[in-house]
Amino acid sequence: MQWFPAMAETENHSNDIESGAPFMKCEGFTQITDLADYLNNNRLIAHYCGFNIMESLPSYWTYDRFLRQWTTVR
Repeated sequence: MQWFPAMAETENHSNDIESGAPFMKCEGFTQITDLADYLNNNRLIAHYCGFNIMESLPSYWTYDRFLRQWTTVR
């Protein structure tokens, strides 16, 4: 069972944090760096979010770019 919708596993990580914004709200993160640090330090949670934990996780800038686009669309 996955707790969060699976995130795309693409090389450019363009849609990697599709469920990142709801996850940030659920966990009470106010900063993208908090989300990035949390996922880097909790690989099981990153796996449940759909990331391939055998590869590096997206950078801060990938999360930032997605959240800017996601809030514009909503």
